[in-house]
Amino acid sequence: MNYENNIEPSLIVAYTLIFLIILLLVLIPTWIAIYRRSKNRTWIFLFNFLLGGLVVTWIAAFIWSLCDKKEVR
Repeated sequence: MNYENNIEPSLIVAYTLIFLIILLLVLIPTWIAIYRRSKNRTWIFLFNFLLGGLVVTWIAAFIWSLCDKKEVR
């Protein structure tokens, strides 16, 4: 078949799935903060989303999400 730019559709699907899996793994600290009802969950999300690709900042966000105080209802 003649695909535009010689990219097979199966590769597009594979790359999309890999991207989504990596995104879910990077956002683990955010999910923990939301689940634990952390006071700073918005800040943890922003920190994690903007700098979570770096190993050191991902670890910092992970520790922050585990140690942060819970919201009182």
